[in-house]
Amino acid sequence: GEEVLLVLTHSRLKGREAVLGTFGGWHTHLDILSALVEGKRPEGRFWDRHMQWEKRYEDLLSDG
Repeated sequence: GEEVLLVLTHSRLKGREAVLGTFGGWHTHLDILSALVEGKRPEGRFWDRHMQWEKRYEDLLSDG
């Protein structure tokens, strides 16, 4: 087909802050990659988006 599945594994994260920062960072970077592959300009500023993702992951991890 014309689609690709990318599986990213990041292990040995120590502590909640490392997990939140890493999850937020990877999600932001992969959003940028996805936009570029689709021929689009990535939305927003990197750190603004990163902080939004970090907050979303913090909320997700707090619920579980």
